[in-house]
Amino acid sequence: MNTTDRTIRHPRPPARGARVAIVPAGSPRPGMGRLMLSLAALGLIFVAGRAQAEEDQGPVFGVQKKRPWITFDTWDGRLDLTAQRTQNKITNVSTEKDSENLFTELLTLHTHGAILHPNVVELDMSGSFGLQQRSFESHNSEIGATNSNDNTLLYAYTLSASILRQQTVSYTVYAQRNEDTVSRDFGPSLTATNTLVGATANITSSMFPTRIRVEHNTDEEKDPSSVQGYSQTQDLIQAHTEWVAGNSSQLVLDYNYTNLTQKAELGNAQQSQINEVTLSHYYRFGEDGKNNLTSSLDFFDTTGDFVQQRFRGSEQLTLQHTPSLQSYYRYNFTHESRDTFDQTMHQGEIGFDHKLYKSLVTHGAIGMQLIDQTEGQTSDEFYARLNFDYTKKIPFGVLGLNLGLSYDWRNNQAQTGSVEIIDQPGTFTPPLGVVLNQQHVNPRSIVVTDSNGLRVYVPGIDYNIISFPNRVEIRRVLTGAIVDNQSVLVDYGIDPQAANTLQTSTFNIGGHYDLEQGPLKGLTLYAHYIYQDQTVNTDSIETIIPDNIRELLIGSQYRIEPFTFTAEETWHDSSMSPYNSLRLNASFYQTIFTNCTTSLNAGYNVINYTDVGENVKYLDFNGAVTYQPSREWQFIASAGYRNQKDTIVGDTTGLEEQLRINWRHRQTYIYMLLRNVNLDNAGNESSFQLFQIGIQRSF
Repeated sequence: MNTTDRTIRHPRPPARGARVAIVPAGSPRPGMGRLMLSLAALGLIFVAGRAQAEEDQGPVFGVQKKRPWITFDTWDGRLDLTAQRTQNKITNVSTEKDSENLFTELLTLHTHGAILHPNVVELDMSGSFGLQQRSFESHNSEIGATNSNDNTLLYAYTLSASILRQQTVSYTVYAQRNEDTVSRDFGPSLTATNTLVGATANITSSMFPTRIRVEHNTDEEKDPSSVQGYSQTQDLIQAHTEWVAGNSSQLVLDYNYTNLTQKAELGNAQQSQINEVTLSHYYRFGEDGKNNLTSSLDFFDTTGDFVQQRFRGSEQLTLQHTPSLQSYYRYNFTHESRDTFDQTMHQGEIGFDHKLYKSLVTHGAIGMQLIDQTEGQTSDEFYARLNFDYTKKIPFGVLGLNLGLSYDWRNNQAQTGSVEIIDQPGTFTPPLGVVLNQQHVNPRSIVVTDSNGLRVYVPGIDYNIISFPNRVEIRRVLTGAIVDNQSVLVDYGIDPQAANTLQTSTFNIGGHYDLEQGPLKGLTLYAHYIYQDQTVNTDSIETIIPDNIRELLIGSQYRIEPFTFTAEETWHDSSMSPYNSLRLNASFYQTIFTNCTTSLNAGYNVINYTDVGENVKYLDFNGAVTYQPSREWQFIASAGYRNQKDTIVGDTTGLEEQLRINWRHRQTYIYMLLRNVNLDNAGNESSFQLFQIGIQRSF
């Protein structure tokens, strides 16, 4: 339930590569040497530019027409006037109300030009200048009232210069500043500012293509209520070069340096310096280069508040024996160190893929993983798996079947320290969020970041942690910075365990039948069954529970325009985390009449945790109507409702409605936005209203 209104936004200029300046050594006067080189370079650019300009202009009646040093295309611009009011009310133990009035007046100008000639220096420039008036009032029933008024000078710009764009060595320098007003539910608007300065160089070479980028980036989000403020500064150096030694061999070198500082308003400051060097070699051989060997070395080093070192080497050989048979041979070596652990890992795998006509695809592999951890703790794993996928045209449709067999043997020595899991991907899928199906997870060790690993979210503000005996759930806070279906990375530690030997045998079978003809055209029936048998040998059997699983999933989907219906039920019998779930969904998309489209979606999910007697029931409706009666008018209305009955964290009910009206006539654009959101979450009642009107005039 978050919306974003971008007040000023300029696109980031495309990177065009980077240049390397080589200064000869041995000069007795370094300052004079640099000056002479600079003058010589400017002279060469000037001469090349004049020559290019004269060549393009050509002679006119025996006299060459001189091109101006600096040329600009016609300027274009836009005037933006925006007025916005928001109201927010949160009631729990106390009552907090706040309101905000925001007025913005903005002028934007843009032009395109060149110095001497576009092939010498091509310019792209835009700038926005204006004023913003903000008044913010907040009243807390326990603390009292606070007021603030401020007038702000707004400015944003995008400056980009492409130098010698058609030459072997070309450059791009750029600078930009963006200011956004981010409207968010249940809180005042955030003022987001991004400042970026950088340069790139590109060497176009058939044998040694090279790109270099240097950049300084600053992001800041200001929150008048001092809750969701955030700042980040990033210095970046990237270099990429290749050695193309013919059609069959390629050597690639990449270097990345990042100096990162970030601070959430209610969190601790984080600072780190990251260096990473990767060297990769690609070699193709055999008939038509169907076989290939890929080798890579990677060194990763992080210092600062988060210390980590990693060295990784890998080899993979792929052989295409026949058009239907391929095999691969893979080995990885990884050594990783952090403050709390030191680990070396060897991974090897041999596998094959076989295609029998277009019907049957077989994949098989055997492999091993050897881990040597801090203080001599080891974990040895050997596994084998075999999978079959069968697809066949049958009466009325297509039948797909899959069969999988696997065996895993793992021997773990006693662990005296915590086992660290780094950058495990997860998605905040409603209603549960991210689930860590792992025993002995230390909740205090959990760190959640965005998918880039840069922004660190704040527990209690952005997410909450719920611990169970054999799993941990991470639920997002509805008023925090994480949104539904957002991908994140999770770091966490696993508490020490006793020595054990773990054997896991898995059998799975499934299939689907897609009806493409007949009266039931559009119907898909599918089912999947998993049988997992796990045996644990340990002196401390009460602390390590074998996870024996019997899971059956049955579902169907029926597509008959304009409707899509889905029904799916799962019975997950597990000695660690048993549950039953039901998922029902219906969607509708239709053009009702000319220039009017409607989309509706309804979903119902039920999850019963049979081991703890808890359950979650999640019902949601979403709908939108878009109507455009003429080229000038457009109406967009949407509404959403969620009702979550959760015996673990409490019930949640939410309702949101939004209406947007757009009117455009030639170069004039006027819009109006209305939004209302109500949320009742475990005794906390929240409401939010937004009204916004804007006028844009282009010229």
